[in-house]
Amino acid sequence: FAQHLYWTNFFKFLEDNTIKDVYYAGFDGDTGGHYALDAQAAKFSNISEQVNILKNNEKIIDVETSGGELVSGDEKNNARVKFTLDFSILKKIFTE
Repeated sequence: FAQHLYWTNFFKFLEDNTIKDVYYAGFDGDTGGHYALDAQAAKFSNISEQVNILKNNEKIIDVETSGGELVSGDEKNNARVKFTLDFSILKKIFTE
């Protein structure tokens, strides 16, 4: 059990470090520490806000995104912006 992996730790980390206007619609990764999350936000500025939240966390090694794409609405009326959030996290998240 000393090497048991706790995915709940990872998902709790995401929950605690995701801003209220961002949600995830897809997930790619494994226990290697690198993840790509398909995400949506209410506006373009939420993307940089989310990246900065993760960038300033001591458990994150690297975080980036290639920007976003408006998929519905506009910046004033019920916008949905999709983007991919790529990041690497310390592997110890799974065992602590």
